[in-house]
Amino acid sequence: MPNKRAVIQAFHHIQHLLFLGFFSTRKLRPEILRMALAEHLVPAHELLAEQINRAAVWDDRSTLPEKRRPEGWCKQVVGETFRKLPTIRKQLYGDVMASYRNDPAAASIEEVVFSYPGIIALTAHRFAHELHRARVPMIPRILSEYAHERTGVDIHPGAKFGERIFIDHGTGLVVGATSVIGDDVKLYQGVTLGALSVSGLTDEQQKRHPTLGDRVTVYAGATILGGDTEVGADSVIGGNVWLVKSVENDKMTIRADIVDAIGNTPLIELASFSKETGCKILGKAEWLNPGMSVKDRAAKFMVLDAEARGVLKPGGTIVEGTAGNTGIGLAMVGRARGYRVVIVIPETQTKEKKDMLRLFGAELVEVPAVPFANPNNYVHVAERLAEELGGFYANQWDNLANRQSHIEGTAPEIWEQTGGKVDAFVSAIGTGGTLSGTGIGLKDFDQNITVALADPHGAKMYAYFTRGELETDVEGGSITQGIGQGRVTGNVDGSLVDKAYRIPDTEAVEVLDKLASDDGIVLGGSAGVNIAATLRLAREMGPGHTLVTILCDHGSRYQSQLWSAEFRRERGFQVPSWLEEPSSIKPPFVS
Repeated sequence: MPNKRAVIQAFHHIQHLLFLGFFSTRKLRPEILRMALAEHLVPAHELLAEQINRAAVWDDRSTLPEKRRPEGWCKQVVGETFRKLPTIRKQLYGDVMASYRNDPAAASIEEVVFSYPGIIALTAHRFAHELHRARVPMIPRILSEYAHERTGVDIHPGAKFGERIFIDHGTGLVVGATSVIGDDVKLYQGVTLGALSVSGLTDEQQKRHPTLGDRVTVYAGATILGGDTEVGADSVIGGNVWLVKSVENDKMTIRADIVDAIGNTPLIELASFSKETGCKILGKAEWLNPGMSVKDRAAKFMVLDAEARGVLKPGGTIVEGTAGNTGIGLAMVGRARGYRVVIVIPETQTKEKKDMLRLFGAELVEVPAVPFANPNNYVHVAERLAEELGGFYANQWDNLANRQSHIEGTAPEIWEQTGGKVDAFVSAIGTGGTLSGTGIGLKDFDQNITVALADPHGAKMYAYFTRGELETDVEGGSITQGIGQGRVTGNVDGSLVDKAYRIPDTEAVEVLDKLASDDGIVLGGSAGVNIAATLRLAREMGPGHTLVTILCDHGSRYQSQLWSAEFRRERGFQVPSWLEEPSSIKPPFVS
């Protein structure tokens, strides 16, 4: 039989690995990683392999010979389980942040990690669940019983949990073997999911497998029973309620504040392009975020992460260098959470963006548009200014909370919205957070999903991902704003890119004009680059595939430039008729 103490010892080593570098936004130094491997990974692997083997040998003693585990089974299971540790780590990051955000008493993210019963229980469960799925005998239950003894939370290893689970202290929480829990679910103490059979219920209702949809809240003492009981998305189950039949919540969800409204944007089929390619071309409508761009996601995660790490205190100052949209997101989130926001922006950015920043109360510092190598580049000015003001420098370029917002948010949303039927994802690079994070997140679901870069002229990422060189072999720049990178940022590093396309402005503008004319969607220049690259990939893949791209922001942010007839004429772009021609209607009844 397996040794319980050895199993728990192996789990403690695994805990250290799962939370290694958890509180840093930068990569760990190589020497720290080497020490961790020697101190925790090797002993964890050896201990777990030995105990799984002992459990399998014991279990096979009472099994028919033809059903016994084949030679090499133990080694294969251990290898597969350890390869899943990065996925478990990602899930736990979401759980920790959910606890920090939902518990007003949480002083820091460290407190949540090291002292919250719900996080301890979820750590044990997520690892035990992987072993349970691999049909490892006895070990998963040893881990769940250990977590129960430590925390009072009893989760059967067979229960399936989604992302970003919040367990409020959790004493007395019981989750049955075949329960299915959606994303962003909140469970309070004393809750029972999938209870033991109760007198008077039918056979179907006595089964232990309720299903909870996304964003469900179950308050203290509630019990949910039933063979086919389903709790619909966004439902709230009151305290001490006994639920034995399915419920649905079809009313509009009330968000806690404007920050909580960020994300969960719809996927919109770009019908004219789907018809043209024979593929399903889908756009993630990021302009429907409250700050009207994809950058709201990064802004939210960077601020909440800084709060959790204690580097952003109440009433503090946020400083960032930005081409506009990240600044707008930070100004909105900062205003909602009581911070001063100072934005350093190139003077070439649109008047619309600058006006929106001021509308949200941000203080603007406009600087000349100079290359990154110049010390007066807006990024360097912002970093120096943050130090001078004693503020939090958001550093969207290298702050990995940016990328994490897409690993946890954009990617799972796309997977769920497509029902897991997505063949490719395409995005440009500005900071790298959207392409890298969404690509990593989607490949966690399916390694066969193609991730493609859309790069404007003048940027160096096409050369980097196709030849490993940081240079550009085409002359000129691009009229697009917020995309086009010349260095490997922290968020770009580690990106999983399969293909890359270089898109000239003429192609991007033609795509935008067609989309506005045929589909009634008016977008910014970066979306044009994204869609153009998506169409190229769709033609390569052939009909019948599903491709998703990012519709970064709305065209109203660019009325003085991209969507200005005068601006287009000066640069030799075609001017669509609706921009060129004034209305010819002159009602006779208007004097």
